[in-house]
Amino acid sequence: MEYDFRTKITSLLAVLAVIFCATFAIAQGIVTGSVSGTVEDPQGAVVSGAKVTAKHLATNREFNAVTAAGGNFSLRSLPPGAYDIKTEAPNFRAYESKGVVVNVGTDTSLGALKMEVGAASETLTVEGTAPLVESTTQQISESFDSKKTESLPVGNTFDSLAMFVPGVASAGDAGFSNNNGAELSVNGQRARSNNFQIDGQNNNDNSIGGPSIFFGNQDAIAELQVVTNYSAEYGRNMGAVVNYITKSGTNQFHGTGYEFWQGSRFDSLKNEEKSPLFSGPQGLPFCAPGQSPSATTCENPVVPRWVDNRFGGTVGGPIWRDKAWFFGSANIERQRTGGLPSSSAPGLLPTPTGIQQLAAAFPGSPAAPLMTAIGPSSVAAGNPVYSNLQNIGVSDVVGANCDPLAGAVDASCVPIEFGSVSRFVASPFNDYEGSGRVDVKLTNKDNFFGRYVFQQQLNDGINFGLGIDVGDFQKIPARDQQIGLDWVRNFSNTFINQVRFSYSRARFFFNEGGIPSCNDKNPLGCPAEILMLGSAPQDKVSFGVASGFPQGRTINVYEVQDNMSLLFGKHTIKIGGEYQKQRSPNLFLPNNNGVYFFFSFNDLVANNPAQTRLTIGDPHLPFQEKDLAFYLQDDWKVKDNLTLNLGLRWEWFQQAVNLLHDRSVAQQTGPNPFWDTSLPLSQNTVPHVAEDLNNFSPVVGFAWTPRILKGFFGDDKTVIRGGFRIGYDPAFYNIFLNVATSSPSVNAVTFVAPLPTSGSFHGSDLLPFLLPQTNPSGLPINSGIRNHTTVAPGFHNPYSEQWNLGIQRSIGQRLAAEVRYVGNHGVGNFQSVNGNPALGPLVNAGFGNLIPPGLVPCATPGAPGVVAGYADCNFRRVVERGNFAWSKYHSLQSELRMANWHGVTATASYTWSHTMDNASEIFSTAAGGNTLSFAQNPFDTSRGERANSGIDFRHIFGLAFIYELPFYKGQNGFLGHVLGGWQLNSTYRYSTG
Repeated sequence: MEYDFRTKITSLLAVLAVIFCATFAIAQGIVTGSVSGTVEDPQGAVVSGAKVTAKHLATNREFNAVTAAGGNFSLRSLPPGAYDIKTEAPNFRAYESKGVVVNVGTDTSLGALKMEVGAASETLTVEGTAPLVESTTQQISESFDSKKTESLPVGNTFDSLAMFVPGVASAGDAGFSNNNGAELSVNGQRARSNNFQIDGQNNNDNSIGGPSIFFGNQDAIAELQVVTNYSAEYGRNMGAVVNYITKSGTNQFHGTGYEFWQGSRFDSLKNEEKSPLFSGPQGLPFCAPGQSPSATTCENPVVPRWVDNRFGGTVGGPIWRDKAWFFGSANIERQRTGGLPSSSAPGLLPTPTGIQQLAAAFPGSPAAPLMTAIGPSSVAAGNPVYSNLQNIGVSDVVGANCDPLAGAVDASCVPIEFGSVSRFVASPFNDYEGSGRVDVKLTNKDNFFGRYVFQQQLNDGINFGLGIDVGDFQKIPARDQQIGLDWVRNFSNTFINQVRFSYSRARFFFNEGGIPSCNDKNPLGCPAEILMLGSAPQDKVSFGVASGFPQGRTINVYEVQDNMSLLFGKHTIKIGGEYQKQRSPNLFLPNNNGVYFFFSFNDLVANNPAQTRLTIGDPHLPFQEKDLAFYLQDDWKVKDNLTLNLGLRWEWFQQAVNLLHDRSVAQQTGPNPFWDTSLPLSQNTVPHVAEDLNNFSPVVGFAWTPRILKGFFGDDKTVIRGGFRIGYDPAFYNIFLNVATSSPSVNAVTFVAPLPTSGSFHGSDLLPFLLPQTNPSGLPINSGIRNHTTVAPGFHNPYSEQWNLGIQRSIGQRLAAEVRYVGNHGVGNFQSVNGNPALGPLVNAGFGNLIPPGLVPCATPGAPGVVAGYADCNFRRVVERGNFAWSKYHSLQSELRMANWHGVTATASYTWSHTMDNASEIFSTAAGGNTLSFAQNPFDTSRGERANSGIDFRHIFGLAFIYELPFYKGQNGFLGHVLGGWQLNSTYRYSTG
């Protein structure tokens, strides 16, 4: 099978290489823009052979083009910024457009340039402005330039700027991915369906989605580009491309410095903190007005102290004027949080004195050694203190009553001192971030830049486990870095090639903050998890370490891109692609240190667990994959007012889940198999998933500037544009982690076994103690008796069919409005389903008529599925992750853009939309959005679940504006420097859903 696949992929690559004549891009890596236009004489006839020169005002770099036979020209691969563009032709006066603004990923169309007859030494000069309408492409994009990223009050949560783009909403409870300020649902797609980039290069967390590096310095961002419907140059997602463009140096030395401070000094109490109906951190109700706090009645609410201090700056300038430039930045953030100690109240645990009493009263019980080794007092961090001390009767006799209020007290009961434990653990957050960039004009035809980004974060005292009060809290170190290289070669006026390379490395880990031995280097150095399931104060406080820790991942991504642009007559042809290699070792194996369930503290003393869980396997998961894509895009300028966008893209995302197939086969055929080797391998291993080689993405679009009904459409003031495309999502590794930590990948055992009576009670001690008890008979195990989690055999990449049709209208030089319809249909979205329904209970309850024909309850004696009459006799409970979900989205999107109109730069957007689906996420949220991920009818996961999506937001309004106050604009004199240059900036969002 491996040989067949390699043969197929080699043949396919050879065909693609012949068709595209290019090298390698999943995300094309747009970091430049373009300028286009048509040169005409006074009578409207085209002028061919005219020389067009664009001069980058910040660096004096020049870029050249020559008009083709149709009079059209295109200056491509232009760094963003302001340009003076000069057009020259024999027997005509030179035509110069000054201050033309180029944005990333967009074409600045100058329209028809009317040359005047005259001497070449004479120049006709016009002032250029940034175009407010997009007249050459169906692509829907929005750019936030440096003025907006620096001035709009969003802090350093720059992803949230995207929410002011029509069609973009917050994913709310249905969001599970990383974010730099907001989890984005774009045009009704899931929050994991976005592609994050820095300078057009990969910045994605392949485990859960979202960005890997959280860029935080507003002064280092040249532009934030959000593309929500796009051409074949882009890929890897069904939602949006969010691209951070870093600043570069110029011919002038310049720098910035800043400090932001936020604190709790002016914060107020929450409404619930003013009501005695709610309780505080000590477990007591808040005091009513006029009521005095006490240890038994109520507690006063307190506004927790909180400080966020962020400071940094930038510096840039020339290394060699007109040849080489540098730019560097630094951003440091420190957050400090105060508050009351975390408390187990009203829950109770044995005090240190109580532990001594337990040891004396019950010398054969594991209770005292357990509490000594892994109880709250064993963790010194945070200085644990016990309060509300009281003696409670404890017995090692199962079923003995020690509560005098419940009847006669058993003679075996012994009074033990209990108390509520509390501790205070600081929760600092530190973020250190820096970047450096060098741009070089190697020759008149070659431009190069190199960029490096570094970020290191530390979160401490985070409560993701059983609770800070019992000593189970996490320390989360993270270190991210990325290097990017870019070389653009202008081979001729019609042929440009861009070669790019990037390497990024991100590392995130969740280690135990108070237990040094429990870390990613020593996953078995963690205490067991002791879960107390009772309701009495002494029976309800769990301790140890939650079974999901430690865990973490390292993401290494190597990326090579090549993008070629060829001007051929009226065609701008773009050909390119990308090769990407990912190495992403993960560490994750819940229950590998053992989990014990007890209904009461007496059961713990009696060593009478209700249940024990242990997972046997390797927590190290060295995921890796190789991805590949090619694209061909033709922007055909049929007429100077009509452009057709035609493209095709192909993507391949290697099936990283096949690591689990290979490992389960190696385990089962090796010297220490988990399962009965007499059974077929297909029954005891993760299935092999075929490579998905059919990810073809056609793109068809148009942009038309009507020259009819000028009283309505204006003189080249209106653009009607529309398009259709297909986009694909890659899989994310969190799906595979679920498979990797369940049978048959590992041996996840649920049984009943006692605690040892001594030892460290860490995984390193418990594993050899419990292992023989997982299979006391010693007979081979049929994996079918375990709960399975797997992927569907046809697991593949989801795709979305997307379409749009809209109209743009410029209103004067400073205003533009747009209205568009945008819709899509998601096919094969990821969903969790019941892969082996239990049919017996349905038949027994009289609902056998609901079972589809051909399915009968298992009746084979001795088969795993005979219990509850499962559909497949070989298995019991099976959770299957696959492509069973769909979505439908329809919207009316509108926007009004204002560019420096009387000092106001603003965007206002309104979106009406409706999203329906049968699953809004692959996992249950236990809240809004996708409360339960499983369908109520396992035989039809669509019809019964068809409803408004968890990310259905009917009305969304956004407003962001920058107003430059009109007084003392020249900033002359003392008053001018003090009172001039001020801005009034604000943002506002409203949504329903």
